[in-house]
Amino acid sequence: MAIQEENMANKTQYFASEQNDAIIRLGRNYDSLGGETYNLDIPGSFSNYQKEMERYLMECIKHHQKLIECSEKIDLLWKRVFFYQFLTASLLICFIGLKAISMPLNGEFAKTMEYLAAVIFQLGLYCTFGSNLMTQSEAVFNAAYESDWNNQSKHYKNCTRMLIMRAQRPVKLTAGRFGTLSLPLFTSMLRSSYSYLALLRQMQEH
Repeated sequence: MAIQEENMANKTQYFASEQNDAIIRLGRNYDSLGGETYNLDIPGSFSNYQKEMERYLMECIKHHQKLIECSEKIDLLWKRVFFYQFLTASLLICFIGLKAISMPLNGEFAKTMEYLAAVIFQLGLYCTFGSNLMTQSEAVFNAAYESDWNNQSKHYKNCTRMLIMRAQRPVKLTAGRFGTLSLPLFTSMLRSSYSYLALLRQMQEH
């Protein structure tokens, strides 16, 4: 039993050291390293660690910049397409809803409602992905701010400040004059379509 316990302790210590080495190499979970002590008697041990941290941070910043550039290109390419799709979808919701109100409950009514649900689902899908993009971009700001950047070198602090300042502006996709693709936009579109539908209904009755 004593031998088994000693083997388990050795394995635990080995895996713990491997995990710490992986954390240092990949630059993850910096907060967990805040209380770690370094042997300053070894020449350049702490400075090498700082350089590795700075190198990993620069890689993260470059990757973040590439993602921002990619999202800007996608927005430039698709914002007009999204605008026309949202405009067409809002009109379809009004006219299909108006048609469905006056239809009898038969197979044609079911097909009409299926088409209406498909139009609404399409809008919701776009807005959901837009909201997820904004949420993930805001998570970059939170992750950078909550890291142990204030205990690092001056160059590391300056780079982190710039990353935090840029990440405060969330990455987003737009639908032209309709605004940013998000769940609030989806709710606003449905509310506006319902208002126009009610207006058309009143005009039809009169």
